[in-house]
Amino acid sequence: MAKYKSLLQTLQKNTGDNIAKCRLALEICHNDVSKAEEWLKELAEHYKLVDKSKLGLVAVATDKNTAAMVEINCEATYTVDNNLFKNLAANVANTCLSRAKEENNFENSISKTFLNSEDLKILKGVKGKTLGDSATNATTYLRENITLKRGLCLKVKDDLRICGCTHPLFSRFGSGTQGYCGSLLVYKTNTENKFISTVVKQLCLHVIGMAPSKLGDPLKDKPLRNKYEESCMIHQPFLLEEDILVSDVLRGTGVSLVEFIRFQCGEKLEEADDDQSQENANASL
Repeated sequence: MAKYKSLLQTLQKNTGDNIAKCRLALEICHNDVSKAEEWLKELAEHYKLVDKSKLGLVAVATDKNTAAMVEINCEATYTVDNNLFKNLAANVANTCLSRAKEENNFENSISKTFLNSEDLKILKGVKGKTLGDSATNATTYLRENITLKRGLCLKVKDDLRICGCTHPLFSRFGSGTQGYCGSLLVYKTNTENKFISTVVKQLCLHVIGMAPSKLGDPLKDKPLRNKYEESCMIHQPFLLEEDILVSDVLRGTGVSLVEFIRFQCGEKLEEADDDQSQENANASL
């Protein structure tokens, strides 16, 4: 036992890797420190080829006039399918959803708060445990860094509606879903039925798939000659039917888009996420 401990300490000192990786390396290499060092070097080279920042989940949760969207990251592809990791994403989303119900700083009938990693860590989730503690527990159990990257708490007044979705649909939880990308769409409608709900959900998927930079104003924003290079949502070809534009879909349903927010795992964060929605001019069509 003393000899093994000495080997472990030597390997960790020589490589700088954590105890868990060093133990695994010694186990695979039958306690041969030299071979274990080589194995860890090869592993490190492999990880350099993988953009670990793009691994993780986006979780979206909605409840009537409130919604939340969060991103958490991991280091290994298989971790995304781990139930502990999925449960953590659901916990973070549900905690932010509860936080969204307390929103009251309304501007144009919308109240929203963007949360960074440190903001998320101090929120209390299941059984009063902070999300930071839950992430630390997940890191210990999964033996890799688990990061709470960002979150959004959203609440609207009664004249507006919220729709949210993720894609691809990795899993469901309570009032939400999880995937690689997520979107929240704020809209107005005088009619609530299954058809309208379906169209709005499709528009949410459009935000994910086409990644518009803003909603657009039909009086100010002119369409590009090449519609496939269009970044203004109302002038983009509709994701599910390219022969028509989003503006055509809106005219046919009486739906008026107010704002959208889109999260994608691994995307670089702007200096101020709050500025994102300011680019989304109203599209009342």
